[in-house]
This record gives sequence, structure tokens and C-alpha cells, in this order.
Amino acid sequence: MMDPWAWHHHVRRKAFARRFIHPGAFESVDGWHATSAEEEGSLRALGFNQPVCVAPNGVAEPTEADLTQSATYWRNVLGPQADRPIALFYSRLHRKKRLIELMDLWFEKGPDDWLLLIVGIPEDYTVRMLETYALRAGYTGRILVFNGIDIPPPYAIASLFLLPSHGENFGLSIAEAMASGVPVLVTDTTPWHGVNDAGAGWCVPWTDFGSALNAAVLEGSAGLRQRGSVAKKWVLERFSWDRSARLLMDFYASLRSRTARSIR
Repeated sequence: MMDPWAWHHHVRRKAFARRFIHPGAFESVDGWHATSAEEEGSLRALGFNQPVCVAPNGVAEPTEADLTQSATYWRNVLGPQADRPIALFYSRLHRKKRLIELMDLWFEKGPDDWLLLIVGIPEDYTVRMLETYALRAGYTGRILVFNGIDIPPPYAIASLFLLPSHGENFGLSIAEAMASGVPVLVTDTTPWHGVNDAGAGWCVPWTDFGSALNAAVLEGSAGLRQRGSVAKKWVLERFSWDRSARLLMDFYASLRSRTARSIR
């Protein structure tokens, strides 16, 4: 909620709530939990000077049983379409995620033999709205949309994960995709610049998203599987729940000590 895009989305409503519904709430906190250095930067840019703990969300490796169940479910749902290479969008169906822009870009630059699979929780957009947009724009056959509530995540059938978001404090679905062995292509307004150096995917400006998509597709299925293996090892090593828990426990202890000193 503190990144620039989110802060300015419905800015008048938020200003009203901050002044009249919970006045002084942000100013009175003892500390902040940020899930990335970028989120800490957003807090500082807004003028909050309290201590900040940067403790990323953890990610767990999916079991083989989970992946098998997911693959079976989605192959049954998609039928023959499941045999195509699949680029997956899996997140909230919200304008912050650049969904309409992604659909337009896919039609313009996406490979004809691939499928763009959009799965998520309806918010700004419903499944029907996105299906109608695809139909009117002539995108049918290249894009499928599903409500993601109470169904298995589709990582097991994806060759590439896409999230061209305007901003993310962490982006758990990005980490989950990599933990499932799927390389990622995301915008640089998410805190995942490290995938570039790790060889786990691409983190680029939105203006370069189309060319990065072309580069990813040119790697072929074998190249993407190899990159996905690198992504899985990298994300599981760097983003464990144990590490985040230790960081937060130390942070809470420091806040208690700080409060105790101020009382004296």
C-alpha cells in the first residue's frame, strides 16, 4: 500500500481515511515490516522515520504430489490447449497488474503457437470482462481466462511466468513460480531485479517487456526449463521462512528494548 502507484490510487479516499478515520495511526507505530528494500524506500520517501525491518516473505518448495495434482487438474480443464507452451499470469485481476496492456502486448508480440493463461481473483476485472475484451479485440484462441478461487495454482503447466505490474512490495506469486521451476518475466517496478544476475528470468522496464518476451520465447522449451531450474534453486536458498522469522524476532526484541528505555 506504500508503493507510489498504490499510494496515488484513490488518493482522495486514502487522504480522507488517514485524516478522519484513523488519524495519527501511521505516525504512532513503533516500527515497520517491509518485505523488500524497495518497500523500505517507499516508506522513507513518504517521510516515515521509524525503524524498518526488511524481512521478505518466505516461499516453500511445492511437493511432487502438489505439482502432479495441479498439472492433472489443468490438463483436464484446458484439454488440447495444455499441449501448447503456456505463458502464465497468476495474480489479482486488478488494473495495477497491467492486465489489459498485457493482453494487447501478447496479441502484438506473443508467439502464435503459445497460450497466454490468465488466472486470478476478480477485483477490478471479472473473468467475463476480460473474456469480452479478448473476444472484441479478436484475441480468442490465444488467451484464456479463469477465476483462480479454490482451484490449484497453474505453475505446474507453465513454461514462463508473466507479471507486468505497476508495483509490488514483494510479489509472492513471482517467488512461487520460481519455486515451482518456472522462469519469470516481470517489470522493474517489482523488487525482483536479482533474477537478472541469477539467470532466473528477466526484470525489465515495461517499455522493454515485449522485447524481453521475444528473448524468452527464443530460448525454447529446453532453455526455459534450464532457467527454471536455476530460478528454483536461487529462490529457495534466498527466501526461507526461517530466515524471515529470525529477522522479525530480532526486530521485535529491539522494539521492546527501545520502548523499555523510553519508559525509563
